[in-house]
Amino acid sequence: MTTGIEYNITPSGSDSSIFTGGGENQWANTPIGVPTPNPLNNFRVGVRYYEDRPNNVAAPPGPEPDPDNPDRAYPGFELISQTLECISTNNGDVFVEGTPPLYEDYPEFPTFTAPLEDYGADVYAIAGITDGAAYQYSKVFDQTEFRLIPDTFVLSDQPPDIEVDDIPEQPFDPENDIFPYKSITTYKPDQRTAVLATYELTTTLEGNIAIFPDPEPDPDAPVTVITRRITETINITQWVTQSINDWGPACRYYVCKGEYSYKSSTDNYCPVVPWVNPP
Repeated sequence: MTTGIEYNITPSGSDSSIFTGGGENQWANTPIGVPTPNPLNNFRVGVRYYEDRPNNVAAPPGPEPDPDNPDRAYPGFELISQTLECISTNNGDVFVEGTPPLYEDYPEFPTFTAPLEDYGADVYAIAGITDGAAYQYSKVFDQTEFRLIPDTFVLSDQPPDIEVDDIPEQPFDPENDIFPYKSITTYKPDQRTAVLATYELTTTLEGNIAIFPDPEPDPDAPVTVITRRITETINITQWVTQSINDWGPACRYYVCKGEYSYKSSTDNYCPVVPWVNPP
């Protein structure tokens, strides 16, 4: 008898959402959002324990075999441990951080795992991306070139012009005169149309295998139950896409995060209400 873990990826970016045996599968593609990050909702992965029984062995009492696969059944199981984390790109640091005031509505933990408990027959334990989490543009499309005047700059003859790998978007609180930088000086967009994000899911569960004795010669022989612990790691990938036809909105977004541009802009230029110096 063969046992293992079955996975159900939804929404799937592959031909089938269900697979076994480890390896790699895909979530559906998702577009990046600038200036408003695109929320990642309903991306889930289910896991459950399965048994593949030989054709000549009758199924024991309990869950019925899958009608689409007569040799496979899904007994109950206990989920012992589970982890799910993004491991690329940018070493997994790809999400908008859930910090106020700008990003207070984004979750603190962008992924979640299933509760560690007992699950009944045929049931999936569900993990995934937390609804409302979002990819941050500069962390995913990390070949973008940014140069800026930092927020620590004090007026002098020659302002510094610093290249940064990940342009800061926080803290940004114009009402309290707080900005992430003074001004952006260079913006060269990442020309890729898509970047592949990779997640690693590791699951440990325990399921029971019931071995039924031959009724001959002892019809009262006890059933032998063997507990099987399985640990398996899979990768789930997801293409994060962008349009490369118009860089205007993104450029304006980053320009208007700077204190100099924000304070001197008009309502028609900045995507947010401009901060005005008091009289």
